[in-house]
Amino acid sequence: MAAGRDNETRYVKIPIRGDVSHLSTGNKDTLEALISAARLINPIYLAQMNQKLEETGGIIDESRNAAYYPPGMTAEELEVYIQAHPDQKQDILSPFSVVQRDGTLLKTIPYAELYEPHLTRMKLFLEHASRITDHPQFKKFLKSKAAAFVSNEYKESDIDWIHVTDAPIELTIGPYESYEDKTLGIKRNFEAMLGVTLTEENEKVRQYQDLTLEFDAYLGNMYGYTPSGKITPMVVMNEILATGGAYYSYIAMAYNLPNDNDIHETVGSKKVFVKNVMDAKFTTMTIPIAERIVERSMMHHFDPWTYFLFVVGHELSHGLGFRFSGPEFKELGPSLEEAKADVFGMLFLYFLAEKGVLAKEVAESAVYIHAIDGLRQLRFGLEEAHAFGARIQYQWLENMGAIGIHEQTFLFDPRFFKQALESLGYEFFKLSQAQNYTNTKSFADTWSAVLPGLKPMIKRLEGIPVDIDPIFDC
Repeated sequence: MAAGRDNETRYVKIPIRGDVSHLSTGNKDTLEALISAARLINPIYLAQMNQKLEETGGIIDESRNAAYYPPGMTAEELEVYIQAHPDQKQDILSPFSVVQRDGTLLKTIPYAELYEPHLTRMKLFLEHASRITDHPQFKKFLKSKAAAFVSNEYKESDIDWIHVTDAPIELTIGPYESYEDKTLGIKRNFEAMLGVTLTEENEKVRQYQDLTLEFDAYLGNMYGYTPSGKITPMVVMNEILATGGAYYSYIAMAYNLPNDNDIHETVGSKKVFVKNVMDAKFTTMTIPIAERIVERSMMHHFDPWTYFLFVVGHELSHGLGFRFSGPEFKELGPSLEEAKADVFGMLFLYFLAEKGVLAKEVAESAVYIHAIDGLRQLRFGLEEAHAFGARIQYQWLENMGAIGIHEQTFLFDPRFFKQALESLGYEFFKLSQAQNYTNTKSFADTWSAVLPGLKPMIKRLEGIPVDIDPIFDC
């Protein structure tokens, strides 16, 4: 199986392709060099996840824990050790290091040292690509990213990547997401996403960039925080290759990176929308789920453009002036950050409706779509970051009267959609500012119980794929 998944019946093989015929000869050569670099991500990611595919018949063993920390070491044990050895705190909490035992002590190994053979080769491919491309900002980014692979310092290259907004090729490569760190939620796994940008779609989404800043300012005035006021460039692409965590773990429809608070505060972040993956998931999973779970009269809410707008809102909301990021939130950070982006993504569409940019019915339809799409996320496993966040939202929306379940069918009351989202959004804001793990854990435990009607509903979805298994041409 292409992605080492353990149940082929749960995944549908979908060709994921991007048209490269319009690229110049130089850009096609650049693309080939980047494909070679991206492929080298796979062995690094598998080592990070403690996977040995040669021993498991090419199948990912989900019972194995990631190799970020010594086996069996808990967050509490790490905290006690750091208190006793404050001089090691910075290295242990670095997103770009692995912690290992050294007798009775701990030691850290930077990614650049631990994965040096692969990173050195990746550096050479990126340097080669930088010499071929004729796009100045893309050239600058490739050079700084190549240097980061051996210096273990990624900030400069991530800032350079944010400023690549109009290149014909989009590349995201390096250690970014921390979903797999179930201990402290800070260690980044390697991934690569490579695609060709879509000019027409880019023009459509960029009308929302300035509105994002207005939305952040509106929330800042309401909640009493300083909005980021930073750039929020958006890029739409068709993916031609995904590797590492972007392939073996979660096949992303969109992403907002980097995840560093200091970069968000000083520069901003970039949102990338993967249109061919988004279209594939909507067609093969979201629509079939809706056809089984909602009344036929409600199917008009489920259109691809509204789905796309919700995903835009979700990713833009990752860039708001408050985040669940950092060791204070431990393993809860990624899940709550995803839930926060869901809630404020929907509220962003209500904000646009109030400004007359789109109809209120579009914002309401996004809630219908997201409620159904949450079932798709739950089917990954109830503890997966997006699924855990969905559980909180279901519980809250039901408590507020916005949704209900009757005879394994969703019921909706749009009169309460906005009020429910606003109240949950405010809770997320308060938790993000307090940075108190005990209170955050109490909130998560209270609101993450699975609604009684959800499990029978999910059982009705048997036969519908859980996710796509992408087939790339390269």
